[in-house]
Amino acid sequence: AQEWVQNGKIEPGTPQYEVIGWMSTVDDSASQSFNDSRDTSPLEQRFALLMVFATLGGDEWTETGQWKEPALHECDWGVGIVCDEATNVTVVELHLPNNNLK
Repeated sequence: AQEWVQNGKIEPGTPQYEVIGWMSTVDDSASQSFNDSRDTSPLEQRFALLMVFATLGGDEWTETGQWKEPALHECDWGVGIVCDEATNVTVVELHLPNNNLK
């Protein structure tokens, strides 16, 4: 990620920059086991959800649940995240009506 920033592929002030900054300083999901039987989800899934949050004004949503809670698997973030019923690991749907999306 740092290489992308240094090479100008990710510009400061963009949602991508914000998300990569958060994932590399606050979130340590790459090294977590999440205290349950699920494997850590791919970083791409977490990145994609964080991009939804950042680009749609997540900090101003009516309800945020526990989005961006680094200690939780993203299927446990709640509010609008629907994961597959069999494994509860893969996000299959987002449902965010009437939530002050920007």
